Amino acid sequence: MEEKWGPIGFGAVFMLVGAAIGYAFYAYPSGFAEGWSPVAAAFVPLAFVAGGVLMIAHALGSMRAVGLAAKAVALCLVAVINWATFFTPHVECVHTFAAFGIPLLSRTPSLEECKLELYILIGTLDAVIVLGVVWYLLWRKGRAPSP
Repeated sequence: MEEKWGPIGFGAVFMLVGAAIGYAFYAYPSGFAEGWSPVAAAFVPLAFVAGGVLMIAHALGSMRAVGLAAKAVALCLVAVINWATFFTPHVECVHTFAAFGIPLLSRTPSLEECKLELYILIGTLDAVIVLGVVWYLLWRKGRAPSP
C-alpha cells in the first residue's frame, strides 16, 4: 500500500493544479492569449485533471478508469495542439542548428513559412492519429466473434 501513496499524491496535485488553472480562466477571462476562446482554453485544465485521475486510477488498479482517463488526456492535448495551430493568428518560430547544445546557425523565417511548417507538422500528426484509430477499430471489428 505504501507504493501507492506517491502516484495518489501526484495525481491529487495534478487535479488541484487543473482546478486552479480552471478557476483562473474563469475568474480572469481577460488573460487569454489572442485567438483563444474560453471553450478551447478549458481543455488545458481538463488535461491536468484527467492526468491526475489517470495516476490515481493506475495506483488503485482500476484499469477501466485508466483507459478512460488516458483517452481524455489524449483528446485534451490533441484539442489544445490543434487549436493553437489552426486558430492562433500569430506564430513565431526560429530555426536553429546546434551541436552539443551550442547554437551554431539561427534563422527566423517569415510568418507564412512558420504557419505552413506548423500546418504540415500538425496535419501529419492528425493523419497518423486518425489512421491509428481507424486501424484499431477495424482490427477490433475483425476480432469480434461472429453471431
